[in-house]
Amino acid sequence: RASVSMPSHPAFFPTELNEHLVNGTARGKELLMRTPMKRFGRPDELVGVATLLASDAASFLTGQCIAVDGGFLASGVSE
Repeated sequence: RASVSMPSHPAFFPTELNEHLVNGTARGKELLMRTPMKRFGRPDELVGVATLLASDAASFLTGQCIAVDGGFLASGVSE
């Protein structure tokens, strides 16, 4: 079986490394304004996509990038 890497496209998920950049900042407020779900993602929300991509259920998926972004890409943001 071939090994294939398929990316997911997560949006903004505050962590210990980056939370100071987005929580309570002007940049964070701008990101939330442009995210249809009006919140940042939680790490547990990446589990489903990661599980899918690591499972046999994804054995026939090719060339996909799965956005886990609360609608950020679909909102038409270009900056």
